[in-house]
Order: sequence, then C-alpha cells, then structure tokens
Amino acid sequence: MSQKKKAPTAATVDAKTENRIPLKKSDSCFNIISHSSPLCNTLLEHIPFGRENAIPAPELTKRAGYRHIREMTLDIAALRKSGEVILSATDRPFGYFLPADAAECERFVRSMYSRVREIGEAVAGAREYMRGSGTFDD
Repeated sequence: MSQKKKAPTAATVDAKTENRIPLKKSDSCFNIISHSSPLCNTLLEHIPFGRENAIPAPELTKRAGYRHIREMTLDIAALRKSGEVILSATDRPFGYFLPADAAECERFVRSMYSRVREIGEAVAGAREYMRGSGTFDD
C-alpha cells in the first residue's frame, strides 16, 4: 500500500507586507505573485506540491472554504491567467497540484495540447455542418 507524502503548502503570507512567500521554489516552474483576494490566497495555500499529492476538486473546494466547485474552478482559472502555475491531472491521482519540478509541467502541457487537439477535432464536424447550412463563414 502506498502512502501519500505529506505535501508542503504552497505559500505563507508575510505579515508585514501581506505578500506570498514561497515555501518551495527550487527546480519549479511555480510563478510567485501577490494577490489581494483572500479567497485566492486561501485557495493557493490548500493546493499541494507534486502530482502524487494532487487534491480532487470537491476536496479542494471544501478545504479552501468555497461553497461550490464552480466558484473554486473560476478562481483557479483567474489565478492561471494571472500567471500562477496550477496543474491538474485527469487520471489517478486526480486533482490540482503545484509543480514539484519541470517534468510535471511538461506532462501537464502535453496533456493540455492533447485536449486542444481533441476539442479542435470535435468542433470540425460542427463547423462543416454550419458551412453546409450556410450559417458559418471562416
């Protein structure tokens, strides 16, 4: 039986400056920036480092104090847009995590590009249908 490693939290907050301070940074593509939203800081503090410690969305939602998964995923999207590197896994162990190393980032990027290709393929049939019905121009 394998046990999960105890994961360090993403960051702590410097009481004087209220800026996030990374607890682990070496060999990581984790981008440290400040956020004024307490929910964003709370969210980041609950996302563990390393894929083996990935936290599923329902559990992260509860731990971070959100009422709904959608609220939490919207904040993750906003954090990602602002430059935070928050990875996710769609196979076991499922969930969100911060990169422990560059290899985890590379795997995530490959996974996302694969999803982009799959979405493009799914859209292609709909585009052809719309072209045939005269409702779509490139």
